[in-house]
Amino acid sequence: MRAANGRMGGSPALSTTRITSSSASRVEVTGVSAKDSVKEYSAILAKNAAIPMTSGTADQKAELAIEASAVFAAGLGKLPKGELHGAIMAADVTSDNLGVLTGALAMQATLPALLRENPLLSTITTDFSAEPGLYGRTDNTRIVLKPAVQTYNSANGTDGRPLGWTTASEARSVDVPVTLDNYYGVPIVFGVTTLASTGRKLFEESAPQAIQAMGDYAVDLLGALITPANFNAFVGTSLAAGATTDGSKTVTVTSTASAFPGATITGTGIPAGTFIKAVVDATTLTLSKAATADGTGLTLTISGQGVIANAYVSYARAFADFSVADLDLIAAAFDTNNVPMRDRFAILSSSYYRKLGGDSQINALLQGTGNAQYLTERKLPMISNFELQNSPWMPSSSNRVGFCGHRASLVIKTRLPQDLTGALPGTSMPGTVATITDPSTGLSLALVSYYNMQGGFAEWRPEVMAGVAVGDRRTGLVLTSQ
Repeated sequence: MRAANGRMGGSPALSTTRITSSSASRVEVTGVSAKDSVKEYSAILAKNAAIPMTSGTADQKAELAIEASAVFAAGLGKLPKGELHGAIMAADVTSDNLGVLTGALAMQATLPALLRENPLLSTITTDFSAEPGLYGRTDNTRIVLKPAVQTYNSANGTDGRPLGWTTASEARSVDVPVTLDNYYGVPIVFGVTTLASTGRKLFEESAPQAIQAMGDYAVDLLGALITPANFNAFVGTSLAAGATTDGSKTVTVTSTASAFPGATITGTGIPAGTFIKAVVDATTLTLSKAATADGTGLTLTISGQGVIANAYVSYARAFADFSVADLDLIAAAFDTNNVPMRDRFAILSSSYYRKLGGDSQINALLQGTGNAQYLTERKLPMISNFELQNSPWMPSSSNRVGFCGHRASLVIKTRLPQDLTGALPGTSMPGTVATITDPSTGLSLALVSYYNMQGGFAEWRPEVMAGVAVGDRRTGLVLTSQ
């Protein structure tokens, strides 16, 4: 990357500063004039768009996307509203692809808001990448659970030395299979007569709402998973006809339908602290520890039963009675079911969220601390280790009004589609596919832009492939109104 050598008058935000770069995976830009930022961004975007998205080119496109985002952040990201278009015009950069540059810049500016305006995506396990994926393919995404604590054994062994740390704490990580079964985007199309009849930057204007729609769709996919059937660890379940083999981690049962990775499992011949490592098929489980005896016809118990005081199919509370005390009770259930205190969250429908805002304990806290954020932004403080989120999108079917969870509760995985510009080598395709990345999260979208000569229209389309899955069922509890 070159140092900036131009200068624009006017806003201090447009003053000339210097670009520096480090490794390919991290680009540092100390600042650059807006005019030169546009030129730099345009050049990087052109390189990115000229490279087809394949497994062999993914790293190169990702590096260019990160480089472009660094240039944007340093020279354009903090421009006063309305000055971006002026910087583009001052740079005298023309786009050969009908708004690709302005559309890409608008998308770059809006992408961080996708997570900011959909906080659920920032509180669950995410597997974002600029790598290409295969539609319908299932791969594992790993979630990490709390390991068991061991004590030092000061007794001497037969050799006269202290036994010390005789038992290792197995890393409680679980592989969650996630299928990329959602390929979605927002095709924005304008006909030639519309484009020719206005000076407005139509694609640029559409970018914020298009990105918001992408985020809302992802949240809706996750919301569909928030059901009592998927988060049933607080009920407690018995597995019938269990069969174990001494020294083996494989167990068979009548049905594994109610079993899930990460769940604690107990029973005859099952060592203390054992959890389900994987659900192999409809009748077979893999455990974290080997059985200590042969057995047949065993009754094996997983998760909550005998661990928590109350068996919750869901946590039901009528609107009129909902209060801070309910979050205390749920937190207690989480504590006894070994859910880590860090990274807990509670998403509530708007009515239940507002109901908490009127709780006397909350009001006393806000008045005592002088925190006016609830009054200005309707943002509630953390309660009982739960980060509270107002979620108008919460599905209302089956009386669902909220969900208390943990980072390991839900998983979302995104990958980019392989673009058609490389489908037929040697064939010129009427468009470009660029990668736009938010470097702080790794969230990436493909930006497809093309013009159809016969139809006389231009299309601008952000797109991505995604998959969602239930993570550790112990870490979630559905709230219902009754």
